[in-house]
Parts: sequence; C-alpha cells; structure tokens
Amino acid sequence: MNRRIKILLISTIVNKSLKKAIENVSEFCDVKLIYSYDLPKLEIKEMQSFVDWADIIVIDVRGDPGILNEIDFGEKDLICLVGGSSLVAKAKLGKFRMPAKAASSFVSDPVSLKKRIESIQKAIEMAGKILPFGVLKDARDYVKTLRYWAKGGYGNYRNMFLHLCRVKGLDVKAAEPEEFPEFGFYHPAYGFDFRPIAKKPKIGIVFYGGMHFEQCQKTLEEIVKWFEGKNISVTPVYSDGILNLNAIELLNDVDAIVSLLWFRLNGGPMGGDPRKTIELLKGKRAKLFTPALMFNQKLSDWEREQRGLNIVNLFASVTLPEMDGAVEPVPVCGICEDEVVPIADRIERFCGRVERWVSLRQKPNSEKRVAIVIYDYPPGEENLGNAAYLDTFESLRVILGRLKDEGYRVEKTNVKELLLEKKLFNPKLFSEKAIECPRLSKSDYLRFFRELPEELRKEIVESFGEPPGDIMVDGSGILIPAVTLGNVVIAVQPSRRRVLENSEDLLSAVHDKTKPPHHQYLAFYLWLGKVFKADAIIHLGTHGTLEFMKGKECGLSSKCWPDVLISSVPHIYVYHVTNVSEATIAKRRSYATLLSYNSPPYTTAELYDEYARLEELIEDFRAEKNPARADAVKAKIFELAEKLGMEKDIEKLEARIYEYKRSIIPKGLHILGKRYEANEMKDFVLFLSRYDRAEIKSLHRIIAEKKGLKFEEISGDPRKMREIDEEAKRIVEEFFSGKTRAEFEKTLNYCKEIADNFSNNATELENLIRALNGEYIESSVGGDVTRNPEA
Repeated sequence: MNRRIKILLISTIVNKSLKKAIENVSEFCDVKLIYSYDLPKLEIKEMQSFVDWADIIVIDVRGDPGILNEIDFGEKDLICLVGGSSLVAKAKLGKFRMPAKAASSFVSDPVSLKKRIESIQKAIEMAGKILPFGVLKDARDYVKTLRYWAKGGYGNYRNMFLHLCRVKGLDVKAAEPEEFPEFGFYHPAYGFDFRPIAKKPKIGIVFYGGMHFEQCQKTLEEIVKWFEGKNISVTPVYSDGILNLNAIELLNDVDAIVSLLWFRLNGGPMGGDPRKTIELLKGKRAKLFTPALMFNQKLSDWEREQRGLNIVNLFASVTLPEMDGAVEPVPVCGICEDEVVPIADRIERFCGRVERWVSLRQKPNSEKRVAIVIYDYPPGEENLGNAAYLDTFESLRVILGRLKDEGYRVEKTNVKELLLEKKLFNPKLFSEKAIECPRLSKSDYLRFFRELPEELRKEIVESFGEPPGDIMVDGSGILIPAVTLGNVVIAVQPSRRRVLENSEDLLSAVHDKTKPPHHQYLAFYLWLGKVFKADAIIHLGTHGTLEFMKGKECGLSSKCWPDVLISSVPHIYVYHVTNVSEATIAKRRSYATLLSYNSPPYTTAELYDEYARLEELIEDFRAEKNPARADAVKAKIFELAEKLGMEKDIEKLEARIYEYKRSIIPKGLHILGKRYEANEMKDFVLFLSRYDRAEIKSLHRIIAEKKGLKFEEISGDPRKMREIDEEAKRIVEEFFSGKTRAEFEKTLNYCKEIADNFSNNATELENLIRALNGEYIESSVGGDVTRNPEA
C-alpha cells in the first residue's frame, strides 16, 4: 500500500520534539497539527473540513473540548490521548469502541485507578498479541498509541506516527514505546542520577515528567539556576501528573515547595481525594507555591490581553491549585514559536518572592520587621481603621500582644490614640506640616521612581503630574502615614485620590482599575519595602485598594501596578470569611496569603422606626373586633406600606415584616481570636438549626411535623412560624442546660459541632503566626456559615 496516511492531531502539548517528529515522518504521512489553544479561533465549517480530510484523528484536549462538540466525526477513527473530556465516549479504532464508563472523570483514589487502567491496558495488549485480529488487535493498537503519547519525547512521538501509519495499512516499522519511571529525582545539571543533599535552606520543585517533561524543562532550568545562584539548595522531583503525591513525599526537610503542575495535586486531571494532599502538606509544613503556567497560551496573547490568563490556564493553573493552598500565581512561562519558554522578569519576581518567604523561616522573630496596613475609607478621622465587621484597633491590640509573646520586638500602645494624636489619617483639614509622620525624601523618591519602566512613569505623570506631585507633600518630602513600634510599623493606606475631591469620586476610586497610583500612594509602598525594609506586609481587614490597581486580572506582568507595589515582600491579607469574590482578587492580584477572620456573633435584625410601627398596626388590626375601627387601622396600614414601597395586602405585609424581623445579621464587630460568649453560642445554634442540611432536618421542620403540619405550607405563615420560632428557642435553651429530647438530638448536636468549630477563633491568630513563619496555610471554603456550614 503506497498511499500517504492523513493524520489530524489536536494537541495540548507544545514542544519542538513534536514538530521535529512530524517533519521526520513526512515520507509516510501528512500530519495536520492544531494546538488546542487555537481551537476557539476556528469556525465549525473549517474544523469539519479538517476532520473530513483525515484518515485518523488523534486528540489531546483537557476539559471542555469546545468547538469539537459541534463536529460530526461519523465513523472516523478517533483516539483520545488523555481522558477528562466528553470526546472519550466517541473514541474508536477499527472495531474497538471505547466503553461508556470510560468517560467518568473523578475518582477518590487515582493511584489505584491508574494501576487498574494499566493492568487492563497490559491485558488488552497481551490479548492482542495472542489473537492479533479483530477487536482485540484494534484495542491493542489504541492502547499502544496512548503509551507513546503518555511517555513523550521525540522518539515516542515519531514511533507513534509510524505506528498509526502501520495501523492504517502502511508497511512501516515502529519501535515499542520508550518507558520512563512515573516519578523520581531529576536535576537539569545532573539528570536522573541526581540525589538531594542535606543543605539549608532547601526548596523542593515538583514538575512534569513524561508527556509534559519538555514543556517544563526550560522553566525548570531557569528557576533552579536562580535559586542556586542565591545559594539556596534545590531538590527537583518529577511526576507523571497523576502520582504527584508520591513525588512530593520524596521532598524531605524542604522550606518551600514549588509546583510546576496543572490541576490539584492528588491525581491531577483524574481527580482525587484532596484531604490526602492537605494532610501531606500540613505534615511538610512547607508553603506551596504554584506560579501561573501558560502551557496553553501564547506569550503574545498574554501580553495583549487585559484579562491576562485565558480561561483554561486560569482554571488549571490557578483556580484548582488554590484549592490545595497554593499561592503566588506569577506567570513564569508561555508559548513562543512552538515551545514553552520562561519569562525572564517573571521568573525573577516569582523566585524573589519565594526567597523572601523562605527567609521568614530562617530569620529569628526578634529580627523580623512587620508592616501592618489599616484603612481610612472614606477619608477622615471618623473612619480610621474601617474594615468589614472587624474591630480593627482591638484586633491590633491582640495581634501586637501575640507578636510580643512570640519574641517580636514590638512596643505595645493604644494605636488609635497615637494615630489620632499624630493626625495619621487621610486628613481633610490639616496642613501637611501639622502631621507628625515619616517622610520619604524627594531625592530618594526620585531615585526609586526612575527605576520604574518608562511606560509606568508616564502613566503617573499624565495623571498626577511630575514627581513628587502635590498630594501629601511638604518641604521635607512625601508624607508616609505610619508609626513605628519597634520592629512593627502601623501604617494607614493612602487614599486613591486627593482627599478634598468629591466624596463620591473617593468611593468610586476604591475599585478603579483605570488609574495608576498617585505619587504618595507609590511612595507609601516603596517606603514600606525599601526604607522600613519590611519582611512581611499585613493588610488588616476587608478591604484595601492595592489589589484593585490598574493591571491584568490575573497573571500579572511587570507593568501591572499591584505587582509593582507589593514587589517581592511577602503579603498576608486578613480578610472577612464571607467575601470570597474580592478575597480571590486580593490573592491573585496582590499575591496575598489569605487568612480568614470570622463574622461577629449573630442576632436577629428586629424592626425599627416605621417598620416596627407597621408591625404594631397589623397586630392592632388582627385584634380589633369592631369592623369600622378595623377598616380605619387597615387604611393606616396601607398608607404606611405605600410610603415604605410595600404591597397593599395584609397577609403579604405580615409575612414580609416577620421575614425582616427574623433575618439573621451580624452583631457588633469581630475581634481576632475572640471566642463567642455562651449566650452568643445559643443564638448561633438556634440560627444554624433553621436550615435543612442534607440528611439533617432543621429543628423548625421537626417541630412542625410533630404538630402535624407540613413545613413548606406554613413557612410563609408568620403567626405559625412565630410559634415554631418560640418553641425552637425553648428547645435550644433546654439543650444547653443538658436536657435534650431524643427527636431533636441529632440536629442540635450537628449544629453545636458547627458552632464550636466556627466560634473558636484561636486559629485566626495561630494562622497569622504560621504565615509569618513562612509555613503552609490550609485553604478553606468561604461564605456565610449559616447557609454553608463548611465555611
């Protein structure tokens, strides 16, 4: 048979070896190579023409195959080189068709599944050898194609194409797949014979072997070279992308772990029980760093796009690793001319930040210098220390006390009084000379300013004039609103705009991503990093403005302002647990290690002013026996309801008013590390017990059913719900006094366990100390705990 074989290859893998292999087999076949990142650019008609042209289609796409879902593959031979996409169900070769169960993508134990798959593959190959015809032969050929691809490298790629030519009838020979270990040690300078040395500090690096080895290689070389150039020992280990935890177990006594892997660690794209990852990392106590890895995105697209990372890279390289506790998504590599190459200045930023985090593990607490940043929005004395649901100054008192206990050199004082005395808030009325604080000299600021890229300098000058500008500047320099208490500085983040501007402009400026920082704002962070020489910056409370500065959404470049401002200083952000969306922005755009703080104790909203009056009128209406007087009260009810923008319907009004009254709201402000009081715990359990939780019935449902009522039918009836609420409160009181009725025990014990875990806020301070020690911080679910007990 002399005809040429036409192969359509759609590949997530991008490397020079693949292109070289395609060129080498051109005598036997034509290979049309489409990279998966180019699929969104193709029209369906164009893609269909490629499929119709091919004799055999070989696909490696991860996740949603996009346009390929719209393609008619007919009876074409289709080999899915990796699992995890809907195309697996359409896979076939000759008489072999992929079983329907193969499309399943999540398993709890990827190691055992991998072994089972390999066992099945070996059995298929053996059967195909013994009976080399029909479906067994085709199944064997299918499996062998997967093995070539999984192990990667020029030789395997070349032999895979020759193997497919042979499958399609050409008289060619293909060598057996070259096998490589699933995980082990590898060093760019010493190869696979490398063994780690006992030297500190030490950084472990886990990266891809097998099919993605070449994609990682150049980036790995640059990262290793950077760390070793700083006299930091490096232990690199590779994994096949599935047995990642086995590879990480080889990393003994490391100060940090850098992961050059996509997906979550346990099982990679196959998925696996995340608890195994968390327990392993907690045991290592080493912080997990996962830079953004643009294995599937051109550098030119990243540089051009305001969003930064495309959706595939964002999900696989940032979102999923974050669930394992990974931080610092600095983009360190991307595609350029058919290979994945490192980004020099981003390698510098990423490695510099990792080095600074590792130094926190080495430096004695007595020598560490810590900057704690608080806010003043809207600007003015009355808003000093504003943060969502947080008593900032009482929390500061607790933090400073704990730092002193841990050996930090810190002076304890009444921080709020000191800041007000020195007028260290974003003042509206005082002249700069009246404010007692450090100054960054104009000469120092100009020296720092000139180190910025020309494009960034131009942005500031166009918006705020030549340096040092005219915001918070006097003859001595640029004002830095900060007080130094030993090795700890308490600093007030500057306003985004001039304080005397319109207050609406000041509020809108908080989230303004179109403007650069003004000169004082830039000077503030330069002073913290270069003059005070902070070993770590803590932003205390939700939220500041650093993370909303101009720049890419995720995968920041050296021209993005959050990257410039935080620079290489380790960043800890103490953020309210319910605000997940903005916390994620802070984590990704300002390279923050997030520490959640709890909500204050909960209470019911109750009613006030005209709403309380409306409730009274409805009660009067219900009690009134005289029809004429009842009509008069009803008229007053409707008049007040109209004023409040509510419906003119007594039943609906009563239900709405009671809904408002029993709404759960935070009470007061939270203090870091403070546990709920006994009465607050009772209320919390009562509120938690309102909701059904899977197989756990709500307390209110159980009470209703005991009365012979259907809960769904009476939940909108305020009079019946009031009775049930009152009975629920009595039952919770009895529970806390040790008298629990059997029918309520399961629900109340469940709610009490959640309340105990949630209200014991000691971990807030413990995690702060762990973060300042450069240790691993476990990720957690955010949100409202009354709705989501896992928060």
